[in-house]
Amino acid sequence: MPCSSRSTGAARTKTGDCTGSRSQQGSILVLVLLLMGVVVAIAVYGLRMAQVESSGARIVEQRMQGRDLGQSGVRLAGFVLRKDLQRDRERTRVDHPGEAWGRFPESGEVRLPELKTGKLEGEIVDEQGRFPLNALLKGDGSWRSPYKKVLEKLLTGYFEVSESKAETVLSSLKDWMDSDEEPSGTRGAESAYYRQRDKSWTCRNAPLRSVAELRLIRGVSQELYSGNEDKTGLRELVTVHGEGRININTAPVPILAALVKQRGSGISWIEARRFAQDMIRYREDHMHWDQLDDAQWWSNVAGALSVRMHPVTTTASTVFSVRVKASSGSMNTRSYAVLQRNESGSEENVPRMERIRYEVE
Repeated sequence: MPCSSRSTGAARTKTGDCTGSRSQQGSILVLVLLLMGVVVAIAVYGLRMAQVESSGARIVEQRMQGRDLGQSGVRLAGFVLRKDLQRDRERTRVDHPGEAWGRFPESGEVRLPELKTGKLEGEIVDEQGRFPLNALLKGDGSWRSPYKKVLEKLLTGYFEVSESKAETVLSSLKDWMDSDEEPSGTRGAESAYYRQRDKSWTCRNAPLRSVAELRLIRGVSQELYSGNEDKTGLRELVTVHGEGRININTAPVPILAALVKQRGSGISWIEARRFAQDMIRYREDHMHWDQLDDAQWWSNVAGALSVRMHPVTTTASTVFSVRVKASSGSMNTRSYAVLQRNESGSEENVPRMERIRYEVE
């Protein structure tokens, strides 16, 4: 019987009961809806967490694949360099970018398989095509004159710094590497110099371990170290590796120009730079590759110029750096290694490959 407000007293009681029942039903419905909302929210949160965990696992997997691929790239570079040295045994020893290592990773020595897990890019750079900082001093801490002259000309010619500033850089660099604590003239800088300026470092008093140490040395500005839009910085032109000799088959224009003797020859920096550019064009012509094992091949470029070069050059190298970029999914991994190859004294007579440095980021 439907509830009505016009009923008798007894009916009114029944009407009140009916109203209470409806109120209870409404409360239960609201509670059920709230519970369903909580359940749905938990379910959605669970799905999102599952997606996050799945995405995180995928990122970790891609990162691991990239690291493995990058390490494989470094090993591949070592294989290419080792094969190149073995081939040199059959002819005069020589290294230039026209060889297989200069076309890495598609070097022709080995065909890369189709990589389903990622992509591999990279390059091999001859470290001996750069200026060897640790060759500046003899064992007793005195200058090796030819190397000092080359670096001085690189500073005053290519970087266009004043002679006084070049002297500051050279003297401070010497003090950084020699074993004593006596400043080299008024422009040198031993540990006391840095302490007086509240620097947190002291001189190494030993050969440099990294090119980055240049940033700590008096006279080396950030621009001189890093370069700018128009000029390559010192960090790309010098090295702390190698055996001292500079490979004229791989050195860039600034280094080649600095190698030209200017004093007493009447050759200006502009002429030396132009000669260096001619050397680059000459060695890039594959018709001349069979001549690059001759340490005097540059004389074919001199023409009417009376060119002489500082006696610190070579045409073969033992130390190379490798830069590899490995891509897996959305993750990129960069590997950097310095490899040194040497003739082996083993019975198999296989060249030895030593990893001097290895970094991954």
